[in-house]
Amino acid sequence: MMKRSPELITNLIGLLSYATLIIVIDWRILIVLVVMCFVNLYLNRRAREYMEKHADENAALMRKQNYLYKNTIKFENLKDIILYQMSDWFRHAFEKNCSAGRKWSYQNERMWLKPAVSDIAFIALRDFAAYFILTRQVLHGHITLALFTFYLGIISGFSGWLFGLMNAWTDLLRSNIQVNDYRCIMEQPSTFSGSAGVKTFDKSKPVSIRLENVSFRYAGSEKDIITDLNLTINPGEKIALVGENGAGKTTLIKLLCGLYQPTKGTIYVNETDIRKFNRDDYMGMLSVVFQDINMFAFSIIENISGKTLEDTDISRVMKCLTKVGLKKKVDSLQWKEMMPLSQRLSKEGIELSGGEMQKLLLARALYKNAPILILDEPTAALDPIAESELYEEYYSNLIDRTSIFISHRLASTRFCDRILYFAHGAVVEEGSHEELMRRNGAYAKVYQIQSQYYTKGNAQTGDGVEYA
Repeated sequence: MMKRSPELITNLIGLLSYATLIIVIDWRILIVLVVMCFVNLYLNRRAREYMEKHADENAALMRKQNYLYKNTIKFENLKDIILYQMSDWFRHAFEKNCSAGRKWSYQNERMWLKPAVSDIAFIALRDFAAYFILTRQVLHGHITLALFTFYLGIISGFSGWLFGLMNAWTDLLRSNIQVNDYRCIMEQPSTFSGSAGVKTFDKSKPVSIRLENVSFRYAGSEKDIITDLNLTINPGEKIALVGENGAGKTTLIKLLCGLYQPTKGTIYVNETDIRKFNRDDYMGMLSVVFQDINMFAFSIIENISGKTLEDTDISRVMKCLTKVGLKKKVDSLQWKEMMPLSQRLSKEGIELSGGEMQKLLLARALYKNAPILILDEPTAALDPIAESELYEEYYSNLIDRTSIFISHRLASTRFCDRILYFAHGAVVEEGSHEELMRRNGAYAKVYQIQSQYYTKGNAQTGDGVEYA
């Protein structure tokens, strides 16, 4: 787009200069050229409007094509494709989508064929008009053969400038269509205040979190996922969020992270509305590990630090690997912490197990050393014993960090200062593990059911040998 802007100006200047000379030759030639120009612009506009009208259709086809391609080359999906003999199904889906894509391209090219044909007609009519008028002038002795040749060059040059102007203008408009979605996204109002927002505080100190009458529902939904939630987390406090699936635990975490905006209510950190913070500063306060595993095909050390090697504190990386129990594994690798993950970019890359990848995500969160740590069930791929040990290791190393732990295994979060049991978007029980067990409510019942599989001893109080 930036390249076309100077071309547009250059072609316009050349066009006006040559138009002045053509008026001197014969104004009727200029009229023919201008009329054909407007016809061409009209046909280009029709084609452009068609493309804009059907842009969403093409975007859906491209999105599906990219999705199919990504999932067929994804190593994690290979076992399912082989075991369930999905290759024919994927091939059929590819062919069906490609067929729809070809149909869309055919219709699109048909619309752009009309302006192309008008260009040819333009040249033919231009040459006919020029030769007819200039030949008559030669025959009547108004101009010489030398001027005849010169004037033809002027007319041809005018056409060149005109075509250049129309092409530059058309490309600018087509580029505008292509970036329209990007522009719409960028113009969306931000949840945060931006660069002028409130600066955050000392990240080495624990912070408080407070939710005041917070409700949230997805766009188009009539039901709240979270309803009038009031919650206070004191500085340095370790909180566990437990409860059934769909209760709103992960949604609450996304609200805290500013990824969603409350439908109603306000979230405060150190008694400051999080929307008043500078976005980048606020994100720097959060170390979050979600359930989804997202690693990149670079070295282990780069995946943990998220920075270049020059800006990475290697000793801190190694301490984090030790804390999550990956140090021994990394030391056994050929290039140790410099070993690349995945073979997508390097033949020497390694594939870690699901549990090892989750430990790596935890090491990344520890390396960031933010004042707020949130673990949204990142240990689902670990066995119950490993999960419990890892959570307790976190507890012992995060005395000065405000922490939120989410887990479906209630025994893994017994160590927390406070446990919140979620149901239907609200906190229905709250207290320490011992307090909740004594109340014999929803938490105690779920714990007792789980303890039948994991414990030997007294399930009522939670005493005994866990996960035997």
